[in-house]
Amino acid sequence: MVIGIISLSCKKFLCNIRPLSVGERATAERVDVMLIASNYSVNLSDLALGSDLPPSPFSLAQKIVIAFFASVLSVLTVVGNSMVMISFKIDKQLQTISNYFLFSLAVADFAVGLISMPLYTMFTIYGYWPLGPHICDTWLALDYLASNASVLNLLIISFDRYFSVTRPLTYRAKRTTRRATVMIGGAWGFSLILWPPWIYAWPYIDGERKVPERECYIQFIETNQFITFGTAIAAFYVPVTVMCFLYYKIWRETKKRQKDLPNLQGGKKHDSSKRSNSR
Repeated sequence: MVIGIISLSCKKFLCNIRPLSVGERATAERVDVMLIASNYSVNLSDLALGSDLPPSPFSLAQKIVIAFFASVLSVLTVVGNSMVMISFKIDKQLQTISNYFLFSLAVADFAVGLISMPLYTMFTIYGYWPLGPHICDTWLALDYLASNASVLNLLIISFDRYFSVTRPLTYRAKRTTRRATVMIGGAWGFSLILWPPWIYAWPYIDGERKVPERECYIQFIETNQFITFGTAIAAFYVPVTVMCFLYYKIWRETKKRQKDLPNLQGGKKHDSSKRSNSR
């Protein structure tokens, strides 16, 4: 009897089952899609909440102050160097050999103000790097390229002034636009060889990227002390030492000429008095 009742109940249940219509099937599919999207958004929110972002070392007020002053410096750098480049291009009288070096220096400083300073300010305020490894390497490559080119352009200017003061006759004859262009190209070429290729290639040389995801620095600075030491000497210490030496020599030459100037003026007065007496 019990088996009969169960059999009858199952038959009634099976009889009530019917295939879904087109509208009901579409409604069910929409519900399934909504459930999948809801689960996906929940998973993303869980990942976001669970991500271990380092805290910023600055308070809100400090962030505002840093952002304000950094923005002012960046804008002044970009606008000032833009005015130098525009003036050089517009006014033909400014296109002298010395100003070619200043134009190259303005280009390097313009890149620093436009690219390097804003991204470094963001990195400082956040306390971590939020833009990923590819933009990190590109920023580092442009930053070190422009900064090193700026230092080398200053070095070229110091050489130009040194030879102009110490060898005014012979150097002026050799001081051509072509030679100035070659010197400027050498400064940019050396900077291009020294930094960007190694910044991009070093993770492959090491076999892996050892810079953490939320950090941004040159990998070989942390993993190879010899290369760090060599690039620091070639990019900064040698140019600065040579510049200091050249400007010291320029100062010595200028002081020497200032001491010789009264004697030269006295000799000219003596010769003029002799001529007047002979007449």
